[in-house]
Amino acid sequence: MTASPDQAPPSTGRRSAGPIALRIERLLHLMEPHLVKLQVLMLVLFLIVLLAPLMLGDKAVGSSGPFADIGAISSLLLWGVWLPLVLVTAVLAGRAWCGLLCPMGAASEWMSRIGLQRPTPNWLKWSGLPLASFLVVSVLNEATGADDNPLALAILFGSLFFAAITVGFLFGRNKRAWCRHACPVGLTLGMSARLSAVTLQPKTPRPDGERYSEKTVCPTMIDLKRKTESRHCLVCAKCVAPQARGGLSVAFRRLGSEIRAVASANPSLVEVLFLFSAIGIATGVMLEDLPGAEEWIMGVLGLGDGLFATAAYFAIVTAATVAVLSATAVLAALGMAAARPGRRWQAWFYRFGYAIAPLSLAALIFCMCAVAFEALAALGVPAGAILAIKGVILLAALAWCSSLVRGTPAPRARAGADPALLGGD
Repeated sequence: MTASPDQAPPSTGRRSAGPIALRIERLLHLMEPHLVKLQVLMLVLFLIVLLAPLMLGDKAVGSSGPFADIGAISSLLLWGVWLPLVLVTAVLAGRAWCGLLCPMGAASEWMSRIGLQRPTPNWLKWSGLPLASFLVVSVLNEATGADDNPLALAILFGSLFFAAITVGFLFGRNKRAWCRHACPVGLTLGMSARLSAVTLQPKTPRPDGERYSEKTVCPTMIDLKRKTESRHCLVCAKCVAPQARGGLSVAFRRLGSEIRAVASANPSLVEVLFLFSAIGIATGVMLEDLPGAEEWIMGVLGLGDGLFATAAYFAIVTAATVAVLSATAVLAALGMAAARPGRRWQAWFYRFGYAIAPLSLAALIFCMCAVAFEALAALGVPAGAILAIKGVILLAALAWCSSLVRGTPAPRARAGADPALLGGD
C-alpha cells in the first residue's frame, strides 16, 4: 500500500504485539513490490511438478518408495510436502500462503488486470459455492485416485487452474474473486486462519463489523477499516504500510481467539457445515481403506460390483457428517435448556459447531496428508511411531476443542438481527 497517510490517528493498541510485529510489517512492506517474481517462480515449479510425470512417464529415479519414479516424487511434493506445510502455516500465520505464494491465486489476479473486469455476479458470491467446490474436488480426487495417478492429478489441478484464471479474466480489477468465492481449499485455509496466531487488524477500525467492497485495495474485497475476521484475508501485504496511519498492522493473538469470539466475527452456517463435512470426508477415506470395508458397505447398500466404489465412499461421508451434525444439534439443545431464558438454540449451535474446528483440521491432516504418512513408512519410520504421531495430533485437537468450548462465552439473545444467525459470507 502506497501512500499518503490517513488523517485519522492510529488506534491505541496498535503496537501491543511489540517490535517483532513491526519487523514483520516492514518485511511484508518491502516484499510486496517483489512478490510477483516469487509468484512466477512458484507457478513455474507448480507446472513442472504437475507436468513432469506426463512428459517423462514413469522414469525410474530410485529403487522403491516415494522416490521410485517421477510420478511418485510429484505426488509426494504435492500431497506429502506442499499440503502439510500449507495447513500448518495457516494455523500460525493465516492465509499467508494464498497471498504470498499460491500460483493459482496469483495467476487469477494477473488475469483480472487484463481481463473484462466485470463486477462479481451474485451466483459467484453464493456463500455455499466454496463448500460445493470442496466437496466436488474431494469426491473427484477419491474417485479418480488423483493422489497416485499422474494423469488424474494433472487433469484435476489443471482444471482448477483453468477455472481460477477464467474467473480472474472475467471478474474484478486487480482482485481475486476466485480466492474469495470459489477456491476449494479456501474454506480449509479460512478456518485455519480463524485459529491462527497472527492476524492483520485495522489501525483505525470502524464499527458495525466486516463489509464486502470491490472498491478497495484488498484483492479479496475486504473493506479494510471494518475488518473483524481472518478467513478472507490473504496476508498479501497490499494493505500494510508501517509508517502510514491508515491500512492494517500485524498483531499477535492467542490461538483460537477468533473462534472464541466468533459471534462478533461474522459466523457462517456454510463454514460450520464445512467443519462437519471435513470430519465426514476424513472418516470416509479412512474407513474405505480398511480391508473389506468397502465391500461390506456396498453389500449393505445393495450395490452391485459394476457400480463405482464412490457410492460406498459417499455413503460413509454422509453418515459421518450427519452424525457430527446431530451431535452438535443435541449439544446446542442441551446448552439452551441449561441456560436461563432468552438464549437461542442457533447461537448455541454455532458455539459448539465452531469449537470442533481443531478436530476438523486434524481430520483433514489425516485425510489430505495421507501421502506424507505413507512416505514416512516407506523411509523406514516404524508403524507404531506413525500411529503415535497421529495419536498426538488427535489428542491435541480434542484438548483444543475442549478449550474452545470452555473459553467461549455463552451466547446471548440480541434485539434485532443476530450476526450469529445470519450465516453470511
